[in-house]
Amino acid sequence: DQEFADSKNQNAGDGSYAGGGYGNGKDMADALLANNPEDWIEVEIDDINDLKNLPAGAVVSWSEYDPYHTASNGVYGHTWISDGNGHEISDFFGDVNLCYADWHATVTVVIPR
Repeated sequence: DQEFADSKNQNAGDGSYAGGGYGNGKDMADALLANNPEDWIEVEIDDINDLKNLPAGAVVSWSEYDPYHTASNGVYGHTWISDGNGHEISDFFGDVNLCYADWHATVTVVIPR
């Protein structure tokens, strides 16, 4: 539910939601599963467009992607949190961006149990 999702994501900026420590964007979903398995579950995405319909609080982690598309050259991946209304929240807020799939990244999605 929304309250649970809010409680799990409130510290997303400081790494504590992943059980402490820091990592690349691509590592966040794995850290959630490893450090808090009672609170998170991985879900399979059959169609990339399903990312636009995730529930609030879902965490989406993209792997490394092709270089030259962003300032980081893709080495860190990217992570965002769904607002449940087709938007992603990360270092910006906006419509879900599927470009990472075009840049040969893989995606991991975890949702609160």
